[in-house]
Amino acid sequence: MEWHHGRATSIPGEHVPTGHVPAEHVSAQRPNPDLSQIGVVVYGDGLFADALIAQCAADLAVSGFRLGGIVQSNPHHPTRRRCDMYVKDLLGGNEIKISLDRGNEARGCRLDPDAFACIDAWIERAVLERVDLLIINKFGREEAHGRGLRSVIAEALIAEIPLLIGVSE
Repeated sequence: MEWHHGRATSIPGEHVPTGHVPAEHVSAQRPNPDLSQIGVVVYGDGLFADALIAQCAADLAVSGFRLGGIVQSNPHHPTRRRCDMYVKDLLGGNEIKISLDRGNEARGCRLDPDAFACIDAWIERAVLERVDLLIINKFGREEAHGRGLRSVIAEALIAEIPLLIGVSE
């Protein structure tokens, strides 16, 4: 597959409607050794990036790409200040909640560390099944503590599976 890349920007407050990325803007050809195997979405607004990555994944799946990895959704919870966070396994279709409800006044990381075992297994399976593209939201704090997804990212690179990774600024 050949992935075309460029710097993506967003206008604050801009909304990307469902179905906004037409499938004809995605091309699948033989690998080009001059292109990187990793595509990165660098973002400041995680909610915008999560929606963008999920929409791209949906459009690629409709176009016939076999995807693995995870996309994140962040539904608003009416009784809390902060949204819930879920990830969906792109290969198997399962979804789990990855945020802990620590109350409205809690600060700091809300990620459920136990969710990473499940996420890691989903991504490992996608690598073993040699998907066309592996999509991963990067959890920087977890990587910094040695608990993140570094090992499965390395396995995907060794298997020469293209990656799309969301990374916070």
